[in-house]
Amino acid sequence: MWSASLAAGAWYGRGVRRLCWIAAALSACGPPGPKVPVTSALTAGEGWHRRVAIYELSVRSYQDSDGDGIGDLRGLIQRLDHLAELGVGAIWLMPMFPSPLKDSGYDVADYLGVHPDYGTLEDFERLLGEAHRRGLKVMLDLVVNHTSTEHEWFQSSRASRTGEKADWYVWSDGPGPGCEESNVIFGEERWTFDPARGQYYFHQFFSSQPDLNYRSPELAEAVLGVARRWLELGVDGFRLDVPHQYVENWPKCWHQPQTLAFHQRLREEVDKAYDRVLLGEVCCGREEVLRYAGSDRLQLVFYFVGMHATWSAVKWGDASKLAEHLRFAVQNTPPGGLHANTLGNHDIFRTPTTMAAEASGLKLAATLQMTAPGAPVIYYGEEIGMRDGATWAVDIRDYARTPMQWDDTPSAGFTTGTPWLALSEGTAALNVRVQAGREGSLLSHYKRLLALRNRSLALQEGAYEPLATQSSSLVFWRRHPAGDRLVALHFGASGTIAVRAEVPEGWSALVDELSGEEVGEVRGAVWTATQPARAGWVLKPR
Repeated sequence: MWSASLAAGAWYGRGVRRLCWIAAALSACGPPGPKVPVTSALTAGEGWHRRVAIYELSVRSYQDSDGDGIGDLRGLIQRLDHLAELGVGAIWLMPMFPSPLKDSGYDVADYLGVHPDYGTLEDFERLLGEAHRRGLKVMLDLVVNHTSTEHEWFQSSRASRTGEKADWYVWSDGPGPGCEESNVIFGEERWTFDPARGQYYFHQFFSSQPDLNYRSPELAEAVLGVARRWLELGVDGFRLDVPHQYVENWPKCWHQPQTLAFHQRLREEVDKAYDRVLLGEVCCGREEVLRYAGSDRLQLVFYFVGMHATWSAVKWGDASKLAEHLRFAVQNTPPGGLHANTLGNHDIFRTPTTMAAEASGLKLAATLQMTAPGAPVIYYGEEIGMRDGATWAVDIRDYARTPMQWDDTPSAGFTTGTPWLALSEGTAALNVRVQAGREGSLLSHYKRLLALRNRSLALQEGAYEPLATQSSSLVFWRRHPAGDRLVALHFGASGTIAVRAEVPEGWSALVDELSGEEVGEVRGAVWTATQPARAGWVLKPR
């Protein structure tokens, strides 16, 4: 019965590097805890990341402006109105730096430039200004565990054992130890001989991606300088690639104290610029992940365990693990930290494959994402239900990186030329233009959800209080002085369930803010209702 999740797990085994294995992630969580009320003001605090939804996109796949089939910054500028109208508050750009693209840009050759496929630094500055004019924050993907072998830093390091950058990478006279946490999809070898220097260099990923040496004070300062430069230019934060892997103490290559110490230094730089945000792609066990969040480290960390639990809830109709994961995150995220809620990203199959093929399941998952405690992060195309492609340019992860579908023309409005990657199936119905004009579409549901979250302090920063429910149901309060919201989600694929909640005195009727309809009845300060399958309600008093 785990066919979709196992398919995603198989993809990890063949080509994905950055997320936990599904089985490992789920088993790390342990059995569900008792269903008792858990109240927390986890999301209370300062920072724009607590108020908005973040939207991840690939510049290469979003919009082509010049007909060469490759998305670019000028094309992205043309589509900023879509993002503003959708209701997101920030965009996270996958790597746009100069790169040989052997790992789709996660092999950076110059941290301070823009890949010529995407435009120029001037184009990026214009994007920044246009985004800010629309109220959109801009985050960059900062990949500083390793560089490309083509980076000037590596070229200088390999040229001399005594030069200025000699120790900016990890070198050894012979192949050293590996890591307990193996990335076998990148090969078994972790040391590659470099004839120019006559030594071996260490890499946790491909041999074309040598690891940086954070034990070098000069290297650490150079990385901070990169962040400082982009902050001075006006970017609003960074998504950090594999931030748990910066320092190795073999055979331990993950979660070392020196890595956390560097994040504290990076946070100091970010705080100097005021209201800028660090979002960490941390793997794998939930206790380890949440250690990276806090007032003196990363403001946001991905909570991938919760993502897997959401897939399970939507696909199999059992929300018990999901309820437990939310309870754990609320109770255990350190003060000043926040977890990010996501349904998918650039490294895994898209949600119609991992979770639900039908719109009702996708709508239910989106409703959870926008109402649960934490910061929502949307992957481009999720708002229209984009499916996986069937071809790739670099590796199988490209299945989830096909061009954005804007209309039902042959190139989906992405380009006037030939797309760099073949479109996914279903473009006739799964596109922005068709769904924008159709009431009840997935896109209209996302817009309604985001508008609701953007105006509701309870959904942004309210305390979380779950209620005891059946296994197929998740019911919780978001409490806030400006007004409470009661959220009821039924993950079952068929049938109805009875739901109830004690409500404050004076509440005579509850209205679902998504449909505008009155739901259930209130008697003696107790609300009861019969909830259909796949239904999600966000309730307030009439």
